[in-house]
Amino acid sequence: MFGKISCCFLLLTAVFAGGYTLVYGAPTAEKKSQPLQTSTIVETQRVPFEGDGFSIKLPVGWVSQRKDMPKFTVFTCAEPGKRVETKLQTSITVMFGKREKEHDDDFLANVLKGIAASDIIERGTFNALKNKEKIEGEWIHYLQHLKDGSSGHVTVYLLTDSVTAYIILCFAPKAQYETYKDMFREVGGSLVIK
Repeated sequence: MFGKISCCFLLLTAVFAGGYTLVYGAPTAEKKSQPLQTSTIVETQRVPFEGDGFSIKLPVGWVSQRKDMPKFTVFTCAEPGKRVETKLQTSITVMFGKREKEHDDDFLANVLKGIAASDIIERGTFNALKNKEKIEGEWIHYLQHLKDGSSGHVTVYLLTDSVTAYIILCFAPKAQYETYKDMFREVGGSLVIK
């Protein structure tokens, strides 16, 4: 089972390295401006994934790409002014697809096996809406050490319903995390399933 989970995260790495680049247009949606510590404003808006049956808030104007695969769809958006292929780029990846056996309750426990206990910063639960009812998911925030000696903050949000698994992966280089952490929390808690 851990091999399948590792494949999911290796897949994320592959998506960062390439894919089908699209510039996601600005759909008409609810918008919210959020001040950050650097006095930068990151504006978010609710992005409908019409054919996929859900919506989520994402940053306005970030470069994005979508890749549809046999079992999962991976949608990545990255900080503007940077190439999507850059490894240390602030980004948000939304993976969704048919719920599989490996997405059961032990999913995050298996993810944790690959992370040193000292790198786990915090974990908890969050709520999403499905048909106007709250359903609970889990999240974990940890420090990821890269081969080049740098590190970044990763927050993984996982929510499964009876049909679909949703994984939201937020990444920022260590030096930029404080700038984006509130926006990551907003994104992670904004999932609405139809």
